[in-house]
Amino acid sequence: MRRRARLAVAGLGRIGLLHAGNLFERVPSADLVRVADADPVRAERGGEALAVSWGTDFDALLADDAVEGVVIATPSALHAEMIEAAARAGRHVLVEKPLALDVGSAQRAVAAARASGIQLQVGFQRRFQPEWRAARVALERGAIGAARLLRIAHRNMAVSSDVPLDSLGDIMIDVAVHDFDTARWLLGHSTEVIAAAPAHGLGGGPQPAGCEAVAVLIRFQSGALAMIDAARSSGYGYECSGELLGSDGALRVGMEHRAIELEQLAAGEARGALATGHESRHELAYVAELEHFARVVLGQVEPEASGEDAVATLELVGAARAALERSEPVAVSRTGRRRRDAAVGGGGRPAQARAAPLSGRLLSRPGAVDEDRAA
Repeated sequence: MRRRARLAVAGLGRIGLLHAGNLFERVPSADLVRVADADPVRAERGGEALAVSWGTDFDALLADDAVEGVVIATPSALHAEMIEAAARAGRHVLVEKPLALDVGSAQRAVAAARASGIQLQVGFQRRFQPEWRAARVALERGAIGAARLLRIAHRNMAVSSDVPLDSLGDIMIDVAVHDFDTARWLLGHSTEVIAAAPAHGLGGGPQPAGCEAVAVLIRFQSGALAMIDAARSSGYGYECSGELLGSDGALRVGMEHRAIELEQLAAGEARGALATGHESRHELAYVAELEHFARVVLGQVEPEASGEDAVATLELVGAARAALERSEPVAVSRTGRRRRDAAVGGGGRPAQARAAPLSGRLLSRPGAVDEDRAA
């Protein structure tokens, strides 16, 4: 019998429960061994439903010898601190996006992971969506020649009513961050955010700080451009579509917006069910992402979306915010992706560093909610 990675989930909000359920029954290379949540009722309910150990203390989860890696799906403001704690304990990490709410915190978390020898993967699940992966493979093999123009539309059906928006961050870091990562993944280094503009609010004026829709134009080192529109609320369904124009053709992804690939034709009409959320649209991607992380923990592959990737994407977020506020082009820092100095080989656990005290508060802060993000 082949060995399976022993994984835990911290944070049992909507996305955390999704990950826990997938680990429990849909990820071949992993076993779910523990869950934790700041809310004891939610923690117990999740643990009992999945027949695994449960608790409210992140320290206890990290101290459990049965845990090799942890999926962090807690409020965004806690991510960097929890990564550093996991690094001290020698536990590999898959953290939901964003890696942190600011570049400095993200860089410290990445440095801690690198110094301890743990593997750090970031939850940009679109990299595991079959059609987006197929588009990248086609681009790499030269199917459409040199990439010239990328267009991405990323729109949620509605603003979540059960999650305070200020706990998720602004639209750039909560929604468009996925699109920035996708653009970097397909086109390489970004050099400049040429323009960013908010949609006008209901009152007729722009709302840069809390806007619900935004458009961003980015230039890349290759000369290619990316045009991204992101919206917290579309009113019609969940959309994650794209078009990549090359010198010899084009690739289109997700243009049908279907929940399932079924269309009814009758009386001059075509009908089909639209996806209403990221859970259904990216169902296969979430499973594939966890399978990849399990194989990372087992020492079989490197993380698909690294901490360094996430830092570079956060720098792009910062440039987009600045362009939005100043109404002028802003240069993007070039952190890029670096090779790890000491990757873990053979699936072994890295040597533990001395752990600083860390209480169960890491799973909760006043006014915080578990990760329940726009994807």
